[in-house]
Amino acid sequence: MTRSLSRHGLTWLAAFWIPFIIMVLVFANMHVAPFGPRSLQFSDLQSQYVPLFQAYRHHLLTHSFNLFSFSLSVGGSTLPLAAYYLMSPFNLLVVFFPAVKVPIAIVWIIILKISTIGLTMAILLTHLFPKGRSSIPLFSTAFALCGFVALDFYNVMWLDALIWLPIVTLGLYRIIEKRRFGLFTIALTITIFSNYYLGYMTGLFSIIYFGYLLISNSDQPRPLKQVWREGWPLIRQFVWGGLLAVGLSAVLLIPTGLGMLATGKTTFNLDAYNITLNFGPEIFTQFGIGGGQFTTHLYHGPALYMGSLMFLLVIVFFVSPRIAAPAKNRALWLLGILFVSLWITVLNTIWHMFQMPEGFPFRNAFFFTFVCIIIAYQAWQTHPADTLNDPQKILALAWGGGLLLIGMVSARIYPRLMNHFIHDRFSSYYVLSQPSARYTWIAIGLLVLNVMLLFISEHTAIRASLMALILFSELGVNFSIAMNGISWTNQSTYAKAYQAERQAVDQVKPKSPDLYRIDFLPTNLQSAFTERYSAYNDPITFGYAGIGAYSSTLEAQNQAILKDLGFFNLNERRVSSEGATSLSDLLTGTKYRLSGEGTSPADIQPVTTYAGMGYSVPKGFVTTKLFSDNIFANYRRIMTALDQPNAVRKVTVLDRKETSGQVTLTVKSPTGGTLYGYASSKNVAYSSIDRDADSPRSSTVASANGGYLLNLGHLKPNQATTISYTIRSAAKHDLALATLNEKQVQTAARALRQRSFTITSRQQNGLTGTVTGTRQAKWLYLSIPDLAGWHATVNGKPVHISSALTSKFQPATKQQAKFYNGMMALPLSTGKNKVVLRYQTPGLNWGLLVSAVSLILFLGSEIMTTVWHRRD
Repeated sequence: MTRSLSRHGLTWLAAFWIPFIIMVLVFANMHVAPFGPRSLQFSDLQSQYVPLFQAYRHHLLTHSFNLFSFSLSVGGSTLPLAAYYLMSPFNLLVVFFPAVKVPIAIVWIIILKISTIGLTMAILLTHLFPKGRSSIPLFSTAFALCGFVALDFYNVMWLDALIWLPIVTLGLYRIIEKRRFGLFTIALTITIFSNYYLGYMTGLFSIIYFGYLLISNSDQPRPLKQVWREGWPLIRQFVWGGLLAVGLSAVLLIPTGLGMLATGKTTFNLDAYNITLNFGPEIFTQFGIGGGQFTTHLYHGPALYMGSLMFLLVIVFFVSPRIAAPAKNRALWLLGILFVSLWITVLNTIWHMFQMPEGFPFRNAFFFTFVCIIIAYQAWQTHPADTLNDPQKILALAWGGGLLLIGMVSARIYPRLMNHFIHDRFSSYYVLSQPSARYTWIAIGLLVLNVMLLFISEHTAIRASLMALILFSELGVNFSIAMNGISWTNQSTYAKAYQAERQAVDQVKPKSPDLYRIDFLPTNLQSAFTERYSAYNDPITFGYAGIGAYSSTLEAQNQAILKDLGFFNLNERRVSSEGATSLSDLLTGTKYRLSGEGTSPADIQPVTTYAGMGYSVPKGFVTTKLFSDNIFANYRRIMTALDQPNAVRKVTVLDRKETSGQVTLTVKSPTGGTLYGYASSKNVAYSSIDRDADSPRSSTVASANGGYLLNLGHLKPNQATTISYTIRSAAKHDLALATLNEKQVQTAARALRQRSFTITSRQQNGLTGTVTGTRQAKWLYLSIPDLAGWHATVNGKPVHISSALTSKFQPATKQQAKFYNGMMALPLSTGKNKVVLRYQTPGLNWGLLVSAVSLILFLGSEIMTTVWHRRD
C-alpha cells in the first residue's frame, strides 16, 4: 500500500483536488454560503436533510442516541431513518459547525464527497491501467462531476455509493486476479451501510460486472458453459463474498427492512412492471452539456452526461482497430444491459428495489456512466491520434455528432407523443425536461473541438492542457446549468429566524422527565424561504415532540391515525400538524400552540384541552374505530366514548348556489362552536374556501387539494353564515361542514386530567409513570403509537399492549385500505398503577446475531484463504 501511495500519490492528489477546486468555484459563482449569501436549502435539502443533520449533530454532541424518537411525527423508530439518511462517515463533519450553520456544513460535505469520488475512481484506474497515470485525473474528474452527480448532488446520502463503487469494482478484479474476495466484501458492506438503497443497486451491478469479467477472463471467445465451468471457483468466491457482505450488514438491514415494511411505500403498482419504454431517441441529448436542470428534477431522462471528451472516447473505443472485436462485443453487451435496464420499465423498477421512485428518477444511471469512463480510458490508452486513420476519425465524429442531432430532433417530437398517449404528470414533466437546442449545438461544438485536439499527432503539453481545461470547464458549467431553477434561501435571514424559533421552543420545552407535544405553526423559519416552507421536520430540528414529519421511513400507522383525526397528509412520506383541533390536541397530548413570523417573538398559547400524554379511559374509548375521509363521524364516536355525545354537530344548509364552479352555502348550527370544513376529494380547492366572517388562519401546507380539517372560525348557536369555495368538477363536491363544541371538549379534558398518567422517569429507550384506574376507567390510553417493539409492565407484571383508536386508512394511491393500530392502551387495576414502557427496535437482536456470525465467518475465510495462498 505504501509503495502504491508513493507511486501514485500525485495522481491521486490531483484526482481529489481538481473536483474540489471545481466545486468551490461552482458554489462561489452561485454565491452559495460560505462563498456568498445563499443557503443551500431547497427541495429535500430544506425539508429533510438539514433538519435531520441538525438532529444528528445534537445527538452526537449530547451522546443521546435513542432507538425511538417522539420528534418523528407522534413517535417512530430512529434506526430505519438513520440507515436511510445518516450513516455516511462524512456526516460527522456537522459537529464542527453550530446548528444554524449546518447548511454550510452540508456544502463542505458535498464538496468532500464529490472530491472523494474522484479519488476512488483514480485508485481503480491506476490499478486497471498502470501506464499513463498523468491523464487519469481527467477521467476520475469526469466521473466525480458526471450528470448524475450534477442533478442529484443534493440527495447527499447517494454520493457515498459513487465513492465506493470503484472500490467494489476493484474488489471484483481482485477475485478474478487473486481469488481473494475480502476487498469486495468490505467495500460492498460499507456501501450498504452508507446507503442501503444504492447499496442494493451496487449489488445488482456487481453481479452484472462480475459476469462481464468472467467472460473477459480469456483472450478467446468461449461458450457460456465453458465460462461457467472454468469460472466456478471464482463464482464461489464472488457469491460467498456477497453473502458475507449482506450478513455483515444484517444489523442494519433486518431492522431497517422491518421498519420500511411498516411504511406506506409497500404499494404494488402494476404499472411499474409493464414492458414499456421510458424514453426514446431524445435520450442522446443527455450526452451533451445542459441535459438536465433542477426545474425538472421530479422527472427527466437518465443523467448520462460525462463530458464531451469521454463521450468521444467511448465512440473511439468501438471504432479503434487497436481494440479487439471480442472486447468490443463484450463491452457493447455490458453497456447494452445497463442501458436496457434504464429503458424498459419493469427492469428499471427492479433496480429501484421494486418500487418506482416518486421524483429523482433513474437513480441507477451512474452505473452506465461508470462503465463508459472505464471504456473511454481504454480507448485513450490506444493513442487514437496514431492508431486511427482519417476515415475512422471522421466516423467517430459523425457518430458522436449524429447521435446528438438525432437526440435534439427527437426531443421536440417523442416526449410530446408520449405525453399525448400516456398523459400523466411524469410525461408532462418529461416534455418540459428536454434541454434547449442551443445546448446541443454547444455540445456538438465541444465534440468538434475535442476531435481536433484528440486526433493531433503531436503529444504536446499544450494539447493535454487544453483538453483538460475544456473538460474541467465543461463539467463545471454543466453543474451550474443543472442548478438552474433553484429557489435560494438567504443564510443570514435563515440564521436569524432559526434563533428566534429556537428561543421560542426553549421557553416551552418540557423539563425531564416530563413529556408533551408542541404545535408550532406557522413557524419563524417560514419567512426565511422564498418557496413555501411546510415545517414538517421542525420537531426534529428543534428537538421537541410534535406532530409533523417528512421522511421515507414514516410509519403508515402514524399517518393513519393522524389522517383520520383530520391532520394533513400529502403522501406516504409527509404528515403535518395542519388540521389540529381542540380534540386532536387532547388525543395527542399537545400542551402548547406557538406561531411565529420572521425574527419576532413567537406567540405562545397554552392548550386548554391538554390532559397529559395519557389517562385512564373506559373500554369503549379503546375500542372506538376511526375511518378515512369520515372525520366528523370519527370525532362523534370519540366524544361519545368520553360522555359528550353532542359535541360534534353537522350544520344545517339553509341555501346553496352554484355558478360556474363557484359554490356558495348558507349554513347554521343549532349548538354553535368552532366551524370546520373537510373535503376528502381534490375536487374542492381548499385555497378558495372562505367565510363571511372569522376567516381561518392561512394554510401552511404545500397543497390546496384538501384532506384536512380547516378551521372556519367560531359560530354562535343558530347563527347563519356564508361559506364559498371553488370546485373543479360539477360531478362531485364533498365539502363537509360541522361544529365542534369547545366547552364540551374542555369538560372531557378536565375529567381525564384527574386520571392523567404522571411520568416519573424517562430512560434512553423507555419511560416510567403512574396512573389511577377506576371501575369505569380500567384502561390507560397513551398518546404513543402502538408500534412493534414496545413492551410494557403494569405493577411489575408484563401486559399485552392493546391498540386504541385503530384506523382504517389507504396510505397510497392504488393501495388497499386496511385497519392500522392506533395509540397504546394498557389494562389497569383499580387504584394506583405503576407503568413501565421499554422500546427495542424490531429485528435488531437478530441483526446483531447474523452480523456477528458473518464477521466470524469472514475472518475465518480470510485466514484460511491466506493460509492456502501461502501453501500454493
